[in-house]
Amino acid sequence: MGVKLPRNTKVPDNNLSKRLHQTLDAAQRHNEVLVPISPINPSAHPKWSSSKPLKDAVSRGNMAESFENMINGWHKRAPPTSTAEEHTFREVRKIFLAFAHHLELGCKIIDIFSLGEKQPLFPVLYTVVNRPPHMSLYDYLGQLLGLQSVGTVSTTVLERKYMLKLLGINSKRLSLVYQPRRERYEAEHILSFLVPVGPLGLQDLGKLNNNPGSSYCGKGYRFILNRFDSASDAKNMIEPAAFDGPPLSVHGEKAFLVKFQISLTQFGPDSSMLVYDRQKSFQIHWVRKEDPEAWAEGNKAMTGKVKIYRWARRVGDYQCSVCFDRAPPTDPVW
Repeated sequence: MGVKLPRNTKVPDNNLSKRLHQTLDAAQRHNEVLVPISPINPSAHPKWSSSKPLKDAVSRGNMAESFENMINGWHKRAPPTSTAEEHTFREVRKIFLAFAHHLELGCKIIDIFSLGEKQPLFPVLYTVVNRPPHMSLYDYLGQLLGLQSVGTVSTTVLERKYMLKLLGINSKRLSLVYQPRRERYEAEHILSFLVPVGPLGLQDLGKLNNNPGSSYCGKGYRFILNRFDSASDAKNMIEPAAFDGPPLSVHGEKAFLVKFQISLTQFGPDSSMLVYDRQKSFQIHWVRKEDPEAWAEGNKAMTGKVKIYRWARRVGDYQCSVCFDRAPPTDPVW
């Protein structure tokens, strides 16, 4: 889905689960589409009546995908079906296309509601079925539901987990007012809904790829953010807005990236690095003679580079703890 974390990430499981939840919501544009109408009562919206084919209405894409499709010739034919884990999201979106296809063929549905010209909402009654080993899923569903024809689509385990996760999340967003009629065999089914999903936008990718930093650091070194008695003592060390007190802590207790950029004009004990965060909530000149031991570690981490990025955490009004021995997977662009 475009959200990349190191395989050896130290992010706790509950935080990873939260990140997955946020990613699934970004794919269905939760903030733009669902938040304004929550709690969601599908029957409060008009029935789907668009002249646009339903398969077109559930399709989502972006320029990058269009270019990839053009290069691979997939604008003329569908991408090949894949069971590779990294293609799970692409295959999940095919489930929506198959879903729309079956509905257009006349499969039984509750209803389709419209949230806009290209924004259908599908109420869904679902349950988890484990087929007997001696029967095909198609035959078992027909017997279980008492239907002669059942629409099916082949999926991998991860695709099914994705769909169950999404349905579980959305089921909690329905208004209690909405209670569609159920068949006898649907009495214990869970009520939820689906809206089309698509590739994440750049803003969501930027937010979700923000690595909060490793919970492990070989050795944390502290450096002074700033310490002064008057504005003259702080010359060229910190933004003027902070002269009346310590630098503003915009990160709270969270780890954040700082940039270390070595000065090319100062040498020996007066060697310094410019240090600041992305927001420039603080900006200082860190001088070698102030803390030679920590400086030596920072200089070693430079390995001949002019600038590096490292994880830091505020540990006091005027101090940060920095992890010099662990670099982020990729350097940000700032």
